[in-house]
Amino acid sequence: MELTSEEKEMLCRIANNPYIGGAYKRATWIDIICPTKADKEVLETLRHKGLAETGLGGTVAGDPYDACWLTPKGKEAKE
Repeated sequence: MELTSEEKEMLCRIANNPYIGGAYKRATWIDIICPTKADKEVLETLRHKGLAETGLGGTVAGDPYDACWLTPKGKEAKE
């Protein structure tokens, strides 16, 4: 699968920036790794390619946040 440099960078951002709360690694916080509209569009492209998923994450205190994570296919593409 062909990936742009922006897509490859986003895969690395997702993998290398998990939200860490308490003793557990949690899903990556979208607002932290995608501060711009262009970043969010790259994430959406990865979602459509089946390399990333988005959903609801939760902090230790139980507060929800918009989260993303790599699929097994995304982890493979990152390497």
